[in-house]
Amino acid sequence: MGLDVHEVEGICIVRPNLSHVTQTTGAAEVHEALEVAVNDGKLAVAVDLKGVKFADSPTIDALIDTHKALMKNGGELCVFHVEPEVREFFQQTMFHRFIQICTDEQDAIFHFENSPKKKRRGLLRLFS
Repeated sequence: MGLDVHEVEGICIVRPNLSHVTQTTGAAEVHEALEVAVNDGKLAVAVDLKGVKFADSPTIDALIDTHKALMKNGGELCVFHVEPEVREFFQQTMFHRFIQICTDEQDAIFHFENSPKKKRRGLLRLFS
């Protein structure tokens, strides 16, 4: 599986290069990349879902688990470039009530820069 992980303006961005992210194709790799980001102390993590037409429950679970772990440390997770099919699934599962859905990378950066948690993230970095 092609998985791109990079950092932009202090935000860890994870991008699966698959059209379907499922328990059998890619969900484990995405979960592992997100766990690494959390374990590395990242506080702002975004998942770029451009081109992902389907995501199953294990994938959603990985995103929610990561968001919870980040929140414990004062961070958060967002997703962006969400395709209509996946956005509909997110709405059906109430995913959008827990995790911010941004339109694109710039919107995700703007979200993190203007998040009330930004101040707390900055303080945590000072003391770590």
